[in-house]
Amino acid sequence: MKCIILCAGYGTRLHKGVIDDNTGLYNHLLGLPKPLVPLGNVPLLSHWLKILEDSGIDRRSVYIVSNDYYHIQFIQWAENIGFPKENIVNDGTRSNDNRLGAVRDIDLVIDRENNNDSWMIIGGDTLFLSDFRLNDIIKVFEEKKDNDLVLWYHDDDTLRTGILETSNEGIVYNFLEKPHPNDTMSRKACPCFYILSPDSTRLLHQYVSSANSLKEVDAPGTFIAWLQSRSTVFAYEISGRFDIGALDTYIIANNYFSSLC
Repeated sequence: MKCIILCAGYGTRLHKGVIDDNTGLYNHLLGLPKPLVPLGNVPLLSHWLKILEDSGIDRRSVYIVSNDYYHIQFIQWAENIGFPKENIVNDGTRSNDNRLGAVRDIDLVIDRENNNDSWMIIGGDTLFLSDFRLNDIIKVFEEKKDNDLVLWYHDDDTLRTGILETSNEGIVYNFLEKPHPNDTMSRKACPCFYILSPDSTRLLHQYVSSANSLKEVDAPGTFIAWLQSRSTVFAYEISGRFDIGALDTYIIANNYFSSLC
């Protein structure tokens, strides 16, 4: 199994929050990509690398997709911890306005490496609670044979996340991107963490090749919405997650991980 951590965002909401904050306590976040912000004095991305390695995934099988604007910072992070620099993939973009979109970034790596593998896809601006056990999730994926696996946690605020609708067997039959709460009874929020079978990584390339707009490839959930009617996608429950989207959510996450130190 190989892994892609999506780190090509520009952090515009987080940086705006820091600039607007008059305390000055978070000025050290300015100029940092979200995957490198410190959580409990450890970069978010380093938290993920430890989780992956503790679960038996070799760092040489982990790929980081960055944009060109922040690429040098990810190279410096890699040099500091002995991560292979050749696994930092630059998507070539320089601003949020010309971004490729998360699904194209995924395809960029898989097409370059090998779409005959299973791939774990992780959003570089999210982290899960301390009871998260990646070994258990990998085991469930392997038990499902050639199917796919996504995660979900309960969230009443449907307007800020993708929502899964699932069968009694835990199979995804619908994915709704930030729906109005009246549009679905489900409160199964789906973070950007997917494990895709080799067949589905080949479908991903087909999906990207046929996309006609940035909207179709911008949020990674757009691919899951398309995939669930073409492959069996299972949903696995976790207790919750942190989304480092803005300053307020960063503060909550930093306080949480600082308390664990």
